[in-house]
Amino acid sequence: MFLVVLWCVVFVCAAVLIGEYTGFLDPSTVGRVMAFIPLGSGSPGPGSAAVPATAEPAAEPSTSTPTPVAAETCTPGQPIFVHGAATLKAALGDLMGDPLECERVTSAAGDTEQRTSAGLVYYRSATNAVVFTNGFDHWALASNGVVHWTGDAVDPPASAEPFSRGGG
Repeated sequence: MFLVVLWCVVFVCAAVLIGEYTGFLDPSTVGRVMAFIPLGSGSPGPGSAAVPATAEPAAEPSTSTPTPVAAETCTPGQPIFVHGAATLKAALGDLMGDPLECERVTSAAGDTEQRTSAGLVYYRSATNAVVFTNGFDHWALASNGVVHWTGDAVDPPASAEPFSRGGG
């Protein structure tokens, strides 16, 4: 009986990961469903909390101090830019457009992407790069500020030039 349950758990986990990876399953939905699954008896313990399926931090802090998180949490009904994408949006302004969806995980390594009204913003965990592209032009957060380049390179090349709102 234990092996049957174990295989069912493995199958469901694999189905959820594949669903999130292909974009058919919204990570926030998985978190809401997990909140209803009893993982133990008695009072809720550390294993009974919903585990976020994205690279974003948990929406609720573990301390008892109330913290406003509504403005920092993306919901499908009201998508927003968070973390590095919000920082890049502040630098690029209208050039980046408005978010059309919440940031979603696209790889086991923690890469993410988010469609915008003007293109796509993505995070590459291997290079720690937050990049916005309209399909050919790219802008990224770099250690020396925002840089710009054109072409097919997904990560900032050495030839990327500093970006300023007036030029760029």
